[in-house]
Amino acid sequence: MSFESYLELRGTFIHLGQFLHYGLGIMGTIVLLTTIYCVVTWKQEKLQYRRIDSLLMVSRCILVGIFIVGFISLIWFHVGIARELTLVNPVDGRVIASYKIPLWIENEKLFFWGFTFGLFSLGIHNRDVFQTTLVNITLALFAIIIFLFSSPFPDPLPVFHKEMVIWYTWMNSDIALQLFMSMYGKLVYFYNSSYMWLHPPLLFISYSALTLTLVGSIGMLSRRDQVDTNLFYQFSKIGYLFLSLGLILGYPWALEAWGNGWWWDPKITGSLITWALYTALLHSNLYVKRSLYRLTGAIGVICFISLLLTYLLTYFGSGVHAYG
Repeated sequence: MSFESYLELRGTFIHLGQFLHYGLGIMGTIVLLTTIYCVVTWKQEKLQYRRIDSLLMVSRCILVGIFIVGFISLIWFHVGIARELTLVNPVDGRVIASYKIPLWIENEKLFFWGFTFGLFSLGIHNRDVFQTTLVNITLALFAIIIFLFSSPFPDPLPVFHKEMVIWYTWMNSDIALQLFMSMYGKLVYFYNSSYMWLHPPLLFISYSALTLTLVGSIGMLSRRDQVDTNLFYQFSKIGYLFLSLGLILGYPWALEAWGNGWWWDPKITGSLITWALYTALLHSNLYVKRSLYRLTGAIGVICFISLLLTYLLTYFGSGVHAYG
């Protein structure tokens, strides 16, 4: 167990991760272009529906496969961190704990969202060409955005890495105890917290299911004939369930880590607003085949905008979630 071994592990991960990093960008672009090609040729009646559906599904499966391999590689990297790095009390040399870091922090958050969305998207098959097209475009955009702005492979866990460099540089100095107290709090209440393995992944799984709900909502707004909304209604229920569980489990974690005074944190407020909007969406879905067809589609789009803004508050907002 040594910092040098960790650096070697990180270097190997970055080297191997280059293939996954560029694979996401290249395959995401290919899926996007393939989907556009299929739509254009289908409208020109140059391709039969079955051939279009096969092309869309094959390209999607390849991209989802890259996400799966990437997630497995992240597991390998995190397991290596748990083996190599520990926090040691500088006073008596006692090992406090190893770092059991979850797979959905820092620049891994958006990748985990895309990964779970990709798994959900495999259930959209042999249905409406329009819906299948939107799912493919959404997955391709996930891959391209991750490649451009939030890939976990070229610079894995940059904040954590910076903390480790500072700690191992000054762990034998006069400020070691001060650094230790700061790192101990983050180790216990953030990295190694059991809630970290429940609250964030539940929310990201809900985000993925609700992203598919957006696809159905766009279809309801952009087509004159009624689309099959049953599948997307099922995804909205799944997303709502996981969103509710994630918010509920976040409450005891917040009390443990921050005490009181966090209720008006921007991201918590945004999450509650998003939950209320999706509650309205579920109720409107009960009457979707009557008079609320397009209104339900509009509510679905508004819900996702609220969800997206809530997610972005992690990066651009203030409050206790700003570092998450």
